[in-house]
Order: sequence, then structure tokens, then C-alpha cells
Amino acid sequence: MARPTSKAGGIALRLLIWLPILLWAVWQGGWHYTHFFLPLYHDVLGIMLSGFDIRPFTIIRGHEQLIKADYVLPHMMVIGGQVLPHVEGNVRLPIYFVLTHPVMLAAAALAWPGLSWRDRYMRLLASLPVLLVLEAIDIPLVMYGTIHSAVIQAYDPLAYFASKPIDWGELMEGGGRFALCIAGMFVAAELHTMLSRLVLRERRPSRSLQETETNTQYQE
Repeated sequence: MARPTSKAGGIALRLLIWLPILLWAVWQGGWHYTHFFLPLYHDVLGIMLSGFDIRPFTIIRGHEQLIKADYVLPHMMVIGGQVLPHVEGNVRLPIYFVLTHPVMLAAAALAWPGLSWRDRYMRLLASLPVLLVLEAIDIPLVMYGTIHSAVIQAYDPLAYFASKPIDWGELMEGGGRFALCIAGMFVAAELHTMLSRLVLRERRPSRSLQETETNTQYQE
């Protein structure tokens, strides 16, 4: 049985090896990864803000790459007794918000103690549905909070300060994103366990059939 100190040392060593590789990978392919998920962010945010017209998301290249979402309220909206004939604006988020999810899930799969290389590959596969859920939650939720707060604060500041809505961006930046990813790691571990059991069950009947055929041939 491995000691806790040796397990911790193994985890630290694997992280030391894999983290630079993962960071290099997202630095090289982060734009393509984020661009792939832009339609998902757009659709989820459109559901959250059903009254708004959410324009297609874009990625702004510059000193810092940003995700930009333009929004328009084509219909009248009533806030604080005021009728707003037209509301429009945009929200921008750093691209590293997106890249946190794959780095943390992949690092967990590659550094998790007691796994063979085959198990690590299966853990990466089990992390894919978790990654999809994280992407569907994090960025759209932060954008929703930013847009909602901006509209309320601009057109009804008294109500905004009286009952300030949750700042999802601040919550995620204050540790919520890491907590979400850590929860995702353990969900992926549970999915990996279920997947391993399923594979084991599928192998047992074939083994039993082979053993039966072998015994029959031996008796003949």
C-alpha cells in the first residue's frame, strides 16, 4: 500500500510534467477551442435572455484575446416603471476563462494517483461530457450576470443598489470557477468508475464463453 506522502509526491511530479504541456497546448490551440464552443455559449445565453437578440459571438484578437457578445432588446422593456424602447450593448470576457476547464480536467486525469495509462485515457474520455456541461454553465452564466446587472444599473439604479443581483463574474473569479472544475473532476472520476465496470461486465461473458469452449474441446 502506497504511503500518502508517496502519492502526493507522485501527483506533484506528474503535474510538474504535464502542466507545462497542457498550458502550451491551450496557448497554441486556445483560439480554436474557444471558437468551437461559441455556438454553445450563444444558444445557452439566448435561452437565459429570451427577450434579447443575441448576436453571433466573436473573438477579438489583441494584447488579450476576448470573447465579445453583442445584445439588442428589439422590443419594449419596462424597468422601474420606465418603458425602454431600445436596449443594446456588448459584453467581453477574457478567453482564459474558457481555457481553465480543459486544463484542470486534463491535469486531474493525468495526475490522478493509482491509474494506469489505459485508465488515464478512459478518464480523459469520461471528462468530455463533464467538460461540455462546464462550458455550458460558466461562460453563459457570467455573461448573463454581466448583461442583467448592466441593464438594471443603467435604467433603475435605485433597485439595483437596493437588491443587488448576484455578480456571477465576481463569484466565478473569486474561486467559483475552480470549485466548479474540482467538482467536475470528481464527477469525471465517478463516470470513469461506471465506464470501467461496464467494460468489465462486457468482458466477463466472452471470457466465460471461451472457457466453456475450451473445456468442451478438452473433454472431447
